[in-house]
Amino acid sequence: MLRLRLLGAFLLEVDGTPAPRLRSRTGESLLTLLALRAGQPVERLWLAGTLWPESDHEQGLYNLRRNLTDLRVALGSESWRLESPSKLTLSLNLQEAECDVLAFDAALAAQCWSEAVARYGGALLTTGEVPWLEAERAQREQGYLLALERAATQLPPSEALALLERARSLDPLRESVVRGLMQCHQRLGNLAHAVQCYQELRSLLLGARLGSPDAQTQALYAALSEPQRVVWDNLPEPLSAFVGRTAYLDTCAHALTQEKRRLVTLLGMGGIGKTRIACEVAARLRPHFPDGVLWVNLEGATESEALLYRLAAVLGIAAPSAATLQKQLVAALRGKRVLLVLDSAEQCHEAPELAHALLTALSELKILVTARRALDLQAETVVEVSPLSREESTELFVALGKSKHAAFTATAENARDLQALCERLEGIPLAVELAAARVATLTPRELLQRLKERFRLLQSTAHDLLPRQRTLRAALDSSCALLSAQEQSVFAQLSVFAGGFYLDDAETICEAPEVDVLENLHALRRHSLLQAETEPRSQRVRYRFLETVGEYAKERLKEQGALEEQTTRAHAQHFATWAKQVRQQFRTSTEAEALAQLEREQRNLQAVVDNGSLPAELRGECALALAGLLTRRGFARAAQQPLSLVLPKLEGSQRVEALGEWAGLCLDLQEGEQALATATESLALAQTLQDLVGIARAQNLLGQVALYQGEKEVAQRYFTEALAFFEAHASTDAAFVHNNLGLIVGEDLTRDPLQAHGHFARARRLYEQHNNLRGIARVENNAGYVAYLWEDFRLSAQHYQRASSAARRSGDLDLLAKALNNEGEAAEALGSLESACALYEEALALFTELESPYASYTQELLEALKTKK
Repeated sequence: MLRLRLLGAFLLEVDGTPAPRLRSRTGESLLTLLALRAGQPVERLWLAGTLWPESDHEQGLYNLRRNLTDLRVALGSESWRLESPSKLTLSLNLQEAECDVLAFDAALAAQCWSEAVARYGGALLTTGEVPWLEAERAQREQGYLLALERAATQLPPSEALALLERARSLDPLRESVVRGLMQCHQRLGNLAHAVQCYQELRSLLLGARLGSPDAQTQALYAALSEPQRVVWDNLPEPLSAFVGRTAYLDTCAHALTQEKRRLVTLLGMGGIGKTRIACEVAARLRPHFPDGVLWVNLEGATESEALLYRLAAVLGIAAPSAATLQKQLVAALRGKRVLLVLDSAEQCHEAPELAHALLTALSELKILVTARRALDLQAETVVEVSPLSREESTELFVALGKSKHAAFTATAENARDLQALCERLEGIPLAVELAAARVATLTPRELLQRLKERFRLLQSTAHDLLPRQRTLRAALDSSCALLSAQEQSVFAQLSVFAGGFYLDDAETICEAPEVDVLENLHALRRHSLLQAETEPRSQRVRYRFLETVGEYAKERLKEQGALEEQTTRAHAQHFATWAKQVRQQFRTSTEAEALAQLEREQRNLQAVVDNGSLPAELRGECALALAGLLTRRGFARAAQQPLSLVLPKLEGSQRVEALGEWAGLCLDLQEGEQALATATESLALAQTLQDLVGIARAQNLLGQVALYQGEKEVAQRYFTEALAFFEAHASTDAAFVHNNLGLIVGEDLTRDPLQAHGHFARARRLYEQHNNLRGIARVENNAGYVAYLWEDFRLSAQHYQRASSAARRSGDLDLLAKALNNEGEAAEALGSLESACALYEEALALFTELESPYASYTQELLEALKTKK
């Protein structure tokens, strides 16, 4: 690690140890020149001419080589930083190094005035007096003076005086500094000191024969004898970029400029950006409050007296009396048009009462509050702060990353990782800021990979951050500390939900006589720890944690031992029971609604399946529901995943059903042998258990396998046996068998095709009775295939069009892709090559997305067609 101090006393450290002294001051100058160029190439001839202006080129280059050798020795293990981009240039690589002058320059550029003041350790390279250095040194000194002035404007007058006096000691004739001093003394009521500042300036100017103070300074002096209007303004200086949030700025600004709206609360979880928004709102509203803007940070102020003392300090009320403190404050603010900003009001339990008292006593006062819970006052307008959008998060990350590491930038190569990272950070500005602080050591991809340990990753050592803002965990700790014991327990229990839940779900897993779940949900909402959205169609409220909050709540649940096991088991039992009920709607007229419900609870079901410590029966119900959903959406490969996790442990009829699902998926993926083995095992187990429905469904599956393998007689036998059972029991599964029989009959060109269409008609009728769009699509697809075999391409195209329409409405992408592919073949046969090409391309895109083996077949058709065109 390299540390280079150029402001004030020169210091060069390598790995925490001072480097050996350079042989000459010129070596320090060389290092300084390279550092000031911040890694940019510098011509060797220019360096030689600048450092040794009296030497010729040859001698200058010789001197440069000697000093470079000396510098490399001093740098030791960090000598690699001296680079030669070309034979004629040099550069100093300062990535991940500390260089005070560059940090100072960056703070100035970012207008972080307080940071710039802290970074300035003195004049640039005080050991050297050479022409080139004078301009660089003067530039930093002027920047330091500007930083002192601007930083002073962000402080109360009593604190600003020290900065302005420091500026005046460096440049006693700088009139803007003297005016600042005069104004501070004026606001503190020290008119004699203000007059003295003016008189001292005037004497210095006359002594230097520079005339009198300028008109602005003279006007200020003349106004000292007039009654003064005190204007308070102690808004904190923003230390980070501000991105987006326009709607919040507009909403708050509009509310606070309305006559009857006097209290606005920015509500949100810790780290969501409330303080930053409040700062921007207050800055925008300065012109509307001629008597000033008062910012009071309530961090750690748990009692009302602490709040009052902090407000008194901001107002400049010296040694206020505790007994009459509130009266003194009211007297100081009476008749003043002031905006009071109370930051982190949740810290002060009595903030609502005090806000109400101040608003009642002071008719001109308006208050802007930031809090994690509302004040619950009738006059309060609550503005709930939501996370940043992914685009806003990415913009903020890039801006903050650049401020931490100048070389960082968004590129085409890291764009996808950046977007994924910011999506995982969920738009929480504090999380984005803490992640961006790591860009000097981790790429966006590496940060993304490490987010599974987000609480270890997302922390900062920055000294100018409050303790609760230095880590993501600390921000959540401070929020959780405001909850009651019961609220903390419910908060932890709710972490078992993945992706969201409804009130009745929460009441099931948090069931206890003393727990009012609804009231606890309301409390968590009030503390901004729980998100809630009303679903338009069902008009039900769905709750969810942000992933970050959910992971934190999980940690809290793990700390409670037996409660974690009990809650996890209750969650699994609840969703296994629910999944079994929902699956009964498969192959019925309510299947579409069942699938929509399963999609909403997909993450909850997956959480049960993934937990190997739970009973296999519970995991199996959830796995079957997931597989059914994914199969009906066309994702055969993905549907295998939940089944693969539980199938080895399932028993009885549940195993029969799971084996049948697996066999069907293998067929969809053209894995015939695996399908045959699994369907055979399913049939054998069903026969052992005397599971008649399982036997019939296994026979239908074995018929499909036989048909796939070209064994039509075997397929016919299996289908006939299955159909007899399904029709005897009025099962809708009969439609599936009729559809398969229609295919067998239709492929036999020696038979009457009307027999095939008879099977298709019966299957279609059954599917239509239950509004089974997937079934209808399968029937139309097979009917189209049979018509194609009989070379009735126009009829074939009509069937395929109906198939693709039904498949599209059902949401089964695999069925849709197959129907589009087949429709393309019919269009090609009819000579509609442009239409066929478009159909093939859409089918290929879907097959590729689904990782389907059919993609290669469609690709061949498309390439052949393009050759034909």
